[in-house]
Amino acid sequence: MKGTLAYAGVAVGWLLVVSGAWALAQNVYVLYMLLTGQVVPGEPYSIDDLAPTTAQALTATLIACAILAIGFVAIRMAERYKNKTNEAPGA
Repeated sequence: MKGTLAYAGVAVGWLLVVSGAWALAQNVYVLYMLLTGQVVPGEPYSIDDLAPTTAQALTATLIACAILAIGFVAIRMAERYKNKTNEAPGA
């Protein structure tokens, strides 16, 4: 049972890493467009999205970084838990 819990933790960690990386890629693109002056806030930057303010784009980028970091920490903690439960008794 404990091994299954560890594998579930690794799966959740990878889900967070993938979603955080996807969100980070999207937000870095928007932030780059804003900081270089290629688009101004409220102006369309894609077919159905308006550009946010620079503060909103920076906040979204930092949140994506945090999700990515939490995913890596979750994977590391689950792997440690899995290794701890797989040790031989009395070792």
